[in-house]
Amino acid sequence: MDAEYRNFCDQAVAYLKPSTPTTKTIDLTRPDIPVITDLGNGLLTTYVVIQGDKLRYVEQRHLVDAGLSQAQLHHHAVENLTQLSKTKAAHILPHGDVFMVLCGGSFEASLILIDELWEDTLDHFAPNGFIAAFPCRDILAFCDAESVAGIEQLRQIITRVEEGDHRITPVPYYRSESTWRSYAD
Repeated sequence: MDAEYRNFCDQAVAYLKPSTPTTKTIDLTRPDIPVITDLGNGLLTTYVVIQGDKLRYVEQRHLVDAGLSQAQLHHHAVENLTQLSKTKAAHILPHGDVFMVLCGGSFEASLILIDELWEDTLDHFAPNGFIAAFPCRDILAFCDAESVAGIEQLRQIITRVEEGDHRITPVPYYRSESTWRSYAD
């Protein structure tokens, strides 16, 4: 185990990305390929280390040299994301029939990865379950699953930023049994 790579991986933060169809096969055994966890719902988790104003991906070689499994990295990176949300003082703002989550600008969408946030902290905002929109990395909005007006406002948010930077998904997602799935009426 290499202490430098272990330290690097220990700083990793879970970072949500879209799953995009590709026409070429990627050799995930290459050491310079970023570590990617497929969430099985059209979304991926990558792992980044914040270095100033840049994000550096954790690559396969970092994971191997650190002596960590991908599951260990994921667990630790979600914990770091939780800490980051506290450090950046993530907060909820009501906006019409939806609630906006603000957390510094790069990790809002990634907050869907923190189960405790949805199961304990935010559950009173949506007693009938959550529908959320996270069209870009810096936008996270949600409403109660039974709010027709809220769901329409989420769709409007998605439409307004369809050409935005760092796109994640153009569809809302709903949370069921600790899992996010794409939402269709």
